[in-house]
Amino acid sequence: MNLAVSLLLALLLYALARGVFALGERAFRHERLAPWRETLKPLATPAKACLVFLLVLLWGRVAASQAAAVEWLDYYAGALLRISLAWLVIRGANVVVLGIHYQRTKGAPLPAVFRAIVNGTIYVLLGLVVLHRVYGIAVGDLVFWGAALAVVLGIALQSVLWSLFAGLVIYYQDAFRVGDAIRIGEVEGRVEEIEWRTTTLLAPEGHRITIPNWTVSQATLINRHRPTRTHRLRLELEANGQFPPTPVAGLLERIASEVPGVVSEPAPAARLRASGAAHRFELECVAADHDQRLGVEDALRRRAWYALRRAGWSWPPLPPAVEPDPRLVAALAERGLEHDPATLRVEPWERGERVPGQQRLLVLSGVLERGEERYHPGDVIAPGDPCLVSADAELAPLSAGEDESS
Repeated sequence: MNLAVSLLLALLLYALARGVFALGERAFRHERLAPWRETLKPLATPAKACLVFLLVLLWGRVAASQAAAVEWLDYYAGALLRISLAWLVIRGANVVVLGIHYQRTKGAPLPAVFRAIVNGTIYVLLGLVVLHRVYGIAVGDLVFWGAALAVVLGIALQSVLWSLFAGLVIYYQDAFRVGDAIRIGEVEGRVEEIEWRTTTLLAPEGHRITIPNWTVSQATLINRHRPTRTHRLRLELEANGQFPPTPVAGLLERIASEVPGVVSEPAPAARLRASGAAHRFELECVAADHDQRLGVEDALRRRAWYALRRAGWSWPPLPPAVEPDPRLVAALAERGLEHDPATLRVEPWERGERVPGQQRLLVLSGVLERGEERYHPGDVIAPGDPCLVSADAELAPLSAGEDESS
């Protein structure tokens, strides 16, 4: 067969290979295969190698004109094809046994360190078989030189081997998994990866921390996600010491029980730690999720501030108002409410709180909702069901005897 036909056939086979690769990549981008994309990704490279060597072998048998060239291609391309097929089979068994099966039975993927160990062991055994069968090297010689090499590597790579065996201990102890929030000594973060030599954490500040497994095995380990994801919170809060501490503690416990993310059992508890000009309380409660603890703590402090301010128990105490709030004066005049603004108090409410519906309320700022109704500044809310504060609000409770003159 002449050179032109051989080149044309080679181009056609190349175009066929490119087309097959493109179809494979498009299939992997399909939505139905999205959950399997990362699982089957290790099979892509050996599959491409098998296809390439198969096409080279086909081209050699069809296009080569000299018997020596055909024999040469059959020998080397065939050997590479068999190696690629063995590679694909090993990778496939790895994906099925160590990937899909392990994920379903254990509920978590096998760490990469153990996949590397299993793959390395298989490749070494296959290499020994090839050296013995193809090159005729005696098994005893292979064992001797392998032992000698192991001794040399063991002396040269002591720290690496220590970390490797520490990684094995970490895995079998199952002390933490990828995704857990842990503390190792003075370092804290979320586990991103467990490799054969190191463990990688993502710190709360956003940077990555790589720790040798030997260090991990020697340090004190705290897992924030085991056995549960709950997190106990303790906050110090102060209230005006001129008032009895019991109702203040009851108010703090009620506020804590209403904060989203706080579990009901065990119930929040407010304990008096010191008393004087100010009562100092320790509010203890349990957040349902360690990852949300900062948001829960922020909500607790905010709700406590609003509740103590409304009750008049805040510390330091507010100075008495010299003049009524001008917004209150204007709202009373606009609504025709006959009341001395100096005798009304203005209560702050935070977004997300529920305002009891026992009293009539004059809205000075913010937005409140009750069912389909919305109340804006200047509106008067009649007694009824509780209202949800949808924007930080200030309310003035009105006595039941006040009526609008208009």
